[in-house]
Amino acid sequence: MPGGGSKLRLVTTSLLVTLLILSLRLAVYALTNSLAVLADAFHSLVDILGNVFAVAAVAVSSKGPDADHSYGHEKAESLGTLFVAGLLTVIFAFIVYESLQRALAPSYSVAFTAWSSLLLAFTMSMDMWRARALSRGARLYRSTVLEADALHYTSDFYATGTILALSVVGTLYKGPYLKYLDMAVSVAIAGYFAYSSLRLAKTAVDELMDRTPTEVVALFREVASSRGLPVERVRARKAGPRVFLDAVARIPPGMTLEEAHRLVDEVEEELRGRAGVDVDVTIHMEPQDEVAATIARRVEEAARREGVVRVHGLELARGEGGVHVRFHVEAKPDVSVEEAKRIADELKREVESTPGVSSVVVHVEPAAKSEEDVRKAVERVLSREGLRGKLEVADVKVVKTEGKTLVDIVCKVPRGESIEEAHRSVGRLEGVLREELGEKYLVTVCLEPT
Repeated sequence: MPGGGSKLRLVTTSLLVTLLILSLRLAVYALTNSLAVLADAFHSLVDILGNVFAVAAVAVSSKGPDADHSYGHEKAESLGTLFVAGLLTVIFAFIVYESLQRALAPSYSVAFTAWSSLLLAFTMSMDMWRARALSRGARLYRSTVLEADALHYTSDFYATGTILALSVVGTLYKGPYLKYLDMAVSVAIAGYFAYSSLRLAKTAVDELMDRTPTEVVALFREVASSRGLPVERVRARKAGPRVFLDAVARIPPGMTLEEAHRLVDEVEEELRGRAGVDVDVTIHMEPQDEVAATIARRVEEAARREGVVRVHGLELARGEGGVHVRFHVEAKPDVSVEEAKRIADELKREVESTPGVSSVVVHVEPAAKSEEDVRKAVERVLSREGLRGKLEVADVKVVKTEGKTLVDIVCKVPRGESIEEAHRSVGRLEGVLREELGEKYLVTVCLEPT
């Protein structure tokens, strides 16, 4: 698989850096007897085991398809992610247990020094360098295991920063309550890692359980519809950086086999160019029902009128007396209720005049907002909710599907902002935006550092 060797070198380098960081943290623990430092050191030890598993996972996932694994080996990365998540949960349980043990031991004490602060600051710089390198690699190779490691080491950086602050306080304050502060910090850090592990585990389980990548499916339907290729069924699954998609499409009447193949090739090429991920597409072509094709053309022609944006959700049911037709019409948002009723009545009359049609049901609804309209709505919410300065809109993408509209927003956050604070701002933005846009819109906000 392309890039496999580079990914392997990246995780191997990360493993060597982890060994050095572990040595430094054990040295700080020997100097201070701090449970918070021990949590960090024990965490580095588990990191080493996780890195070893990550190296193995990347090595396996980098292999191409073979006779026994026709889809390749990319899901090995998800197994690696699950393993790392499990180890982070073990850390939390151990630290809570150790905190209770030390709380009951009257002889327990901690002793921070200037040396402990310097060593912790050095390990933080190494954590940040490593997290940035892994993050670049995750984007370049679309690797879930590198993404998991990058998120993990970014959290590690902030966790060690908390311990560094504790070390500075402990150097200046030698009172009896320092050990309790040390225990509280250790449990909080371990708890944060456990929470992060659950999020990583969910991502890995979604991929292992073949959760449908809805954005790619929606984009495929949009591309096929725009090029006049009727799609009957679509299935998709994700394995590592690749999406496998198969679909059944109907060949329009009168189209030759050569023309159909050319149309399918155009759909596949546009999908790969717009999806942003590696998509392996298989389209099975079947001849289209002549009566259904005639009705579909009639609906499309009838909808070409003032006030109508597009038609979707065409359903045909054969029954006694002919074909029952149902479809949805997206009208411009400023169309009045009376005008919408007139449009529906005219469409119904025109489609009912098609031979073979026995009844027609037309549902009129407001058209989905454009990307520019959504961007303006986001800007209004940011101003109204006091989120300017905390979130900055970098990109807005709107994908229309059958019955739903996917809204993907990329926001930039200030450097140094904690993950907790950033997600709190995102939660407010998503909640208010859903209320403003309506239930037909599925809003997702992704974060990037400025």
